[in-house]
Amino acid sequence: MDKLEQLIQSCCEGKASAQRAIFERYSPYMLNVCLHYFQQLNEAEEVMLKGFYTIFSKIDTYTAQGHFEAWMRRIMVNTAIDHFRKKRTNGKIHFFDDLPDFASPSVPADKSLEHKDILALVHQLPTGYRMVFILFVIEGYSHAEIAEKFGISESTSKTQLMKARKFLQRIINNLQLQA
Repeated sequence: MDKLEQLIQSCCEGKASAQRAIFERYSPYMLNVCLHYFQQLNEAEEVMLKGFYTIFSKIDTYTAQGHFEAWMRRIMVNTAIDHFRKKRTNGKIHFFDDLPDFASPSVPADKSLEHKDILALVHQLPTGYRMVFILFVIEGYSHAEIAEKFGISESTSKTQLMKARKFLQRIINNLQLQA
């Protein structure tokens, strides 16, 4: 049994030291996952902590059929989606029909875009666009899975992705014009 398997087994037995070890090992990565969805650090940290609570309460369901990190990431993504739903007064994420105006970019136009710059641009997307874009492009969800998670049609998911890409393209084109 390797060290990770031992930690998982110890977590199943309720050992706080094993939970702490897993948290310390994976929290930077899981916080980064949460930062894809939330621009504010405190909100991303809150979601990450909720996600770890779920991980530790359901760790006995992990079957070792896939990578532990991927299993944890899926829980974090689901926790982020649930957090968005609860934040909305009607429990739904608003999906746009038209491309709204975008804010002036905060990324300097005279440099190539880095990961943090792209993430800043993605955070300028309206919520519906951003959620579909992240789930499809970054997380690898299918349109059917996205539609199921949000109670929308697959065609709405596809349309939101197309509009998100156009929105980002407009922002990037604007940056290039400013250069």
